[in-house]
Amino acid sequence: EAHLIVGDRIRPDQVIGIVEQPNQVILVAELKGEIVACVHLKNLKTKAYLGMLSVSVKQQASGLGSFLLKACEDY
Repeated sequence: EAHLIVGDRIRPDQVIGIVEQPNQVILVAELKGEIVACVHLKNLKTKAYLGMLSVSVKQQASGLGSFLLKACEDY
């Protein structure tokens, strides 16, 4: 989607706003100290919002996206 979005997908202040909410979390996957994937989850009581699932280009097709989806289900 890099060809669709110019600049950052989300600003640092927006990330802070998400993680400061008690019903929201951003799960991250790290490899050798580097964040290589992340996903935003929001608890809506009877359902959940899942968004901004992102995997580093170098890590795509490695199963990391599936791993994060499973982590979301378990969370």
